[in-house]
Amino acid sequence: MGAPRKPHLSLLFAALPLLGVGLAAAQDAPAGAIALGASCVTADCHPALAPGPDLHGPLNTGNCTVCHEAIDGRHEFRLARSGPALCGMCHELALSDVVHAPVVEGDCTSCHDPHRSPHEALLVQSPDEGLCLPCHGQDGLMSQPFLHGPARAGMCVVCHESHSSSNQHLVRQDGAELCAFCHGEDIARFEQSRHLHDPLRGGACLGCHDPHGGASASLTLVPAPGLCFTCHGDLEERVARSAVVHSPVSAEAACSSCHDAHGSPMPALLREGELALCTGCHLEETHTARGEVISAVGALIRDSAFPHGPVREGNCTSCHDAHAGDKARLLVSDYPPEFYAPYDARRYALCFQCHSGEAFETERTATLTNFRRGDVNLHFIHVTKDERGRTCRACHEVHASNRPFHMSETVPYGGWRMPIHFEALPGGGRCSPGCHQPETYDRGLTTASTSSEERLP
Repeated sequence: MGAPRKPHLSLLFAALPLLGVGLAAAQDAPAGAIALGASCVTADCHPALAPGPDLHGPLNTGNCTVCHEAIDGRHEFRLARSGPALCGMCHELALSDVVHAPVVEGDCTSCHDPHRSPHEALLVQSPDEGLCLPCHGQDGLMSQPFLHGPARAGMCVVCHESHSSSNQHLVRQDGAELCAFCHGEDIARFEQSRHLHDPLRGGACLGCHDPHGGASASLTLVPAPGLCFTCHGDLEERVARSAVVHSPVSAEAACSSCHDAHGSPMPALLREGELALCTGCHLEETHTARGEVISAVGALIRDSAFPHGPVREGNCTSCHDAHAGDKARLLVSDYPPEFYAPYDARRYALCFQCHSGEAFETERTATLTNFRRGDVNLHFIHVTKDERGRTCRACHEVHASNRPFHMSETVPYGGWRMPIHFEALPGGGRCSPGCHQPETYDRGLTTASTSSEERLP
């Protein structure tokens, strides 16, 4: 809109009603001598300039010679003064540091008609009809799929001063103060949030948004997630090198699917709590791009009486990375995906974030686990095997269940769902699964031996 200029042009005048050119109709007027004091507005000379509400003041009072002076009494005229000095006889402008180029050049008539106009301030065209476009229409501002409201309406003067400003680009106010002129209610609401996005905290709205137009309805400089990656480059690198990427990261809404870009009562600018946010998408069964089935975890959690601890606390990211990773299901650590697996503590790193590995590696104990017959550790018997060790998923539903201890109703085993039939009893429990004969355990036994039944196949 303009380059920074020092206010050394203190007597520079641009105009509301400007007279920067001679009377255009004069060339059709009769030649020869002209009587002093004769009116310029006659049926033979300039009938279009008859007095009216949309006429420049001097013309409306018949004082054409304020701006035009006759040459040697002939019907030939020259401007009384040249450049901005002509308009400056009546219109004095106090200029700030940044001056609009036509004002600097004294080209007042590029925006204002010197004689008559139906538009406010004798503008040559109404702003909403494209006044600014002859100069600013070639820079791509109006070619964006989505336009800022004032730009779409041609009302550039909502944000920009027309003659000069103390701010770059002739904006009326600097930073978020300008945006608050229209978006004040939104900004006030964001600022009341417990967690505020740093750009908004610094009033740097233009760090993310284009003030004229953009490729998205939110007028972002570039589409997300690219916009977010300009600050969060570490995340961009992780997404690029990861084998598994959470689908919202690359979806159309991208980061804003989960995060509010301005402010939120939730940490990490989440739109709502983790559990509500995650189950909102995973309420029904979904499929990954590779054809993998993700079960309806949200419905399971909603309908279950016994949620897993992290689920109960609404902390999905204690087990899952919300953005990208190298583990299946975006798990943050190793977790055996099979029903049977040789025991290796490193493969249970995810579970051992919270659960003690010692409870699975100690053959006899009276304290490390409640899943025991007397002091015989039944976790040890099930899990710690060189070949057919039962993994956690062989018995437990990792998100939630209607059975105590997150015991599953059924578990996938080959081509069928194998029932567990677990029942909690005072001091122990009973199960009659499809994988072995019905068994009962009682923690209250004072001594216990490892029977053949306890040496699982």
